[in-house]
Amino acid sequence: MFLKLSLGFLCVFSSVIAKDFGVAGKLFPIQEEDISKVFSDGLKEPSEKRKQAWRKKIEERVRRPIPVSGLKEAEKYRCLEFDPTLVVDEDILDDQGNVLARKGDKINPCAHQKRDGGLLFFDGDIEEHVEWAESHARNFQWVLVNGSPIELEERAREEKNLERSVYFDQGGMYTKHFGIEKIPCRMTQKGDKLLLEEIPIKRRKKL
Repeated sequence: MFLKLSLGFLCVFSSVIAKDFGVAGKLFPIQEEDISKVFSDGLKEPSEKRKQAWRKKIEERVRRPIPVSGLKEAEKYRCLEFDPTLVVDEDILDDQGNVLARKGDKINPCAHQKRDGGLLFFDGDIEEHVEWAESHARNFQWVLVNGSPIELEERAREEKNLERSVYFDQGGMYTKHFGIEKIPCRMTQKGDKLLLEEIPIKRRKKL
């Protein structure tokens, strides 16, 4: 995928700053728990009922990840260009110690390779969005912002005898990085830029 190189250089750092704000208000004695009881409770084997509940929750989350928030359906066509050029923060070396890129270098993945197809961002729970995605060639990768990737993969096998990989934009990593606000959105390569097209889809009226 032509995005792998660009995403490989993206790192998000978070820091926690602790500060002592002193003491204010009335103080009360702390009722301490028996330390032996704390340890014994923590070492207890969870009940079978709790294990099953955990398994069910994990399976549900795998089949249906948390939807990406803040996105709206496109109401009119809009086309934007995205420059994927990145500035290298530090020297990048290969496993032999050879310098692949130096700090301060600018790298544009699109300038080094041309890829056909692209990415389709859409809501897997909206049938019209799915039909729109199905109208594209196989070299377009599907990226859901809502819905179940597994269900769409199963649907492709059952209805069309087709093996299709469906991905999910976990935590909105892609949509946030590329500034996608409306869906469906088609991302393709145009020269050394990425083309983002917001495509309005007419929804059928529910009976």
